[in-house]
Formats: sequence, C-alpha cells, structure tokens
Amino acid sequence: MAVLSVGALSCSGDPCTPLPCPAPGFDSNTCACAAGSAQAGAGGAQTGTPETAACDPLSAQTSAVMLTSSDIIAAGRDPSDQSVYVLVGRTSPLRLFVTGGDTLMEVFESGTGQGSTDSGRFWTFAYEDQQAMPITVEVQEDASGERMGVVKGALLGKGFDVGSTGDVLDAIDSASAALMPAASRQTFHVEFSATDAGGQYIVVIAPDHASNFDGFRVFYGPLAALAEQSGMVSVTRGLSIPSTTSIAFMLDGTPATLQYGAAGDVLSVGASEAPLTALATSPAPAGAMFQCLRQK
Repeated sequence: MAVLSVGALSCSGDPCTPLPCPAPGFDSNTCACAAGSAQAGAGGAQTGTPETAACDPLSAQTSAVMLTSSDIIAAGRDPSDQSVYVLVGRTSPLRLFVTGGDTLMEVFESGTGQGSTDSGRFWTFAYEDQQAMPITVEVQEDASGERMGVVKGALLGKGFDVGSTGDVLDAIDSASAALMPAASRQTFHVEFSATDAGGQYIVVIAPDHASNFDGFRVFYGPLAALAEQSGMVSVTRGLSIPSTTSIAFMLDGTPATLQYGAAGDVLSVGASEAPLTALATSPAPAGAMFQCLRQK
C-alpha cells in the first residue's frame, strides 16, 4: 500500500492521488482525511447541562496569540513603511504575523515552502493583503547569518534571493518580537445547508482558515431557531474531487450522521435515513436565527 505525504498533501491507499488534506490524519482504507473528535463549538468535552443562547456563528472572532522566542524563525521591520513581519514555525506549523501598528495580526498563506540548500536553509510564506496584492516573505539562513526580505507584488517562482529582489528587512531579535502583542482573526462560512422532508434545516458552519476540521459546528431545527447540537463531532472528507464529507454528531441526544457531496446529501438519525434538499452554501439561509451552546 502506498503512503504519500507532501507538505499539506496526504494520501494513503492504492490507487490514490495526493490532494490537499486539511485534517490532521487520514484513513488508510478510504483515502480520506479524518479529523479528531472535538466538541462542537467548544473545542473539547462538555460538562454540565448544555443550554443555548441567540448568537451569530458567522461573526469574526479575534483571539490573542502568545509568541515564543524559541518558535520564531525570524522577525524584521520594513524600512520603507515600518511594517513588522514575524515568521514562526521552528517548533510549530509555519505562520506569519504582520503589523503596521501596535499589534501583530496573523495573515493566512496562499502558499508556503521550506527546505535546505547546499549553503543553508530557507522559509517562504506568501499571502495576499487586504487589497488582494500578493506579498511574499522569505527567510534565508546560512553560515553568514540570517536574512529576511519581502516582495510586494507578483513574483515569478516560489521564492527569491533576499538582497537581490524586493526589500531587505531590518532584523528584530526574537526575544523582542515575542514581547509584541499578537492576535489572529478567524472568519467563518456556511459549509453546507439543507432541509429535510419535515421542513427542518441543517446548517454546518466552518472556519475559513484552519488546518483541521475541529472548528466545524452543526445547527439543526426550524429556520427561526437553529440550535447548535451538543455531543462529540467528527468529520471525514474523501480525497477525491468532487469529494464526500461525513459528519458524525449527536442530534438532540441521538447519534446521527450527516453526509453531503459527491455521494449525495443524506441525514441518518439512529436507524433511520432520509435524503436532504441542499441549499446554497453562502450566505446562510434567509431568515436563519442561530442558537449557540453555552454552559450553565
């Protein structure tokens, strides 16, 4: 059996073509990405009696991020506009934080790369700014030291030679960079929505930027009271294109499975199984009112 892993591409099984896999694991028998179990909307097992409250699960959320000097690959300031770039990933996945002010904000990659050369190591992180301009940050490390640069605009190829192309950043030591306030702003989208034969709605909300499926949330009920479902939620997505997604969760206390995608849209509750009528995924169904879980 072949097992392939290329960066963020994971695949197992014969025959199997490696495709993007956003989950932390993959099923070797079905060539499927499989997320670990997670509490819907809570990130872990719930305790106490769950209750719901009116909410907007599609609203953006900003959370603080603690940077550590041991995880920072390089940090630098652009002398042309004073923007600060901090690339982390020595002991964690590659992430980039950028600021033109007081707080470093995480930016989300359109492409990354890292590796070794005859002379040293390199890290590349590409993203688009708020005006959709492509920006590429590169760190190069060799016997002469460490260099960090940025190219603003289209770039031919995946990387560049710092000092020959773009702007060279003024180095900031890792200890100082780790003391700067940092944050990440997560946005969300409707991953799937449908109605069942009884006129009830089911809506899956997912984060826009995530490396796994842990942030998926399932809502079910009448349009005016879509209640977030409690219990353990696991997500499996096949690697084929088009793919099929399967979500196992608890629907009003009963084990349920939602399937959507290439294999059809079906909701199974206990021993019963019923087809669903899929709706547009963006935006949420008109008039939808959500009730999110909270702890007493």
